[in-house]
Amino acid sequence: GHGAILDLVEAPPYLIALTEDGLLSFTYTDTLPQPVGFSPGGGQALAVERSLALLAARQAGLRVYSLASDGSLAWLASLPLPGEALDVAFSPDGKSAYVAAGEAGLLRVDLSDPAHPLLSGVISSIAPVESVAVMGDRLLAGSDGRVWALDPHAADPLLGVYAPLRDGRRIVIAGEYAYIADAAEGLKILWLSDPQAPLQTFGEIGHPASAVRVEGDTLYLAGADGVRLFDVSNRFQPAETARIDLPGQPQALALAGDRLFVAL
Repeated sequence: GHGAILDLVEAPPYLIALTEDGLLSFTYTDTLPQPVGFSPGGGQALAVERSLALLAARQAGLRVYSLASDGSLAWLASLPLPGEALDVAFSPDGKSAYVAAGEAGLLRVDLSDPAHPLLSGVISSIAPVESVAVMGDRLLAGSDGRVWALDPHAADPLLGVYAPLRDGRRIVIAGEYAYIADAAEGLKILWLSDPQAPLQTFGEIGHPASAVRVEGDTLYLAGADGVRLFDVSNRFQPAETARIDLPGQPQALALAGDRLFVAL
């Protein structure tokens, strides 16, 4: 084995898992997932877009991998960064990435040549930055109990802020809403119709969450209570529809076809 799975991302027709030892690719069919590729190098968080995989590797910076059509993985480059690389997200065009770099703020990396990534921008006015998500040409960044809405191309990138947040571990954006897995309290839902004033439509306490996925009006939340399913057709009153008890603490979720994969 390659140790515990820390993050899990869909890259059809494969799943890419971040393990304690490196990146592992799987096929998924009607049977259990079958490993097809591996590349060493651990880290904190993973993002995949087309044939590229990015690994936020804490003090080791950003690692870039290629994903071939046969599912094999190969290291392309490593980019040392200021701070700790804690989370990463691709820009909409896939030609750059944004890295949550802790006390160093939010970093922009140029990926126009993936084998030679370049640090191309720094937003240091918010820190620490622990998580990041892309919403069109704007960003959401989790920072020390707050969620900031940002325009990374503006001279003053700060658009708005939502607080309080205890520990925003994962942020997923779907439509005008942000779904946050708060590792201290549980699910939070923000309405982003006005980025200058993100509005919380729902929040819970007492249900620490580590991962979240949304597909249509169904939300999957992993945490201390196992995996919980919600109907979020009403973002002001999401309804829990099912709960799956698990033998361990779930770390990540991935949706592939009509199946949900859970990393324990």
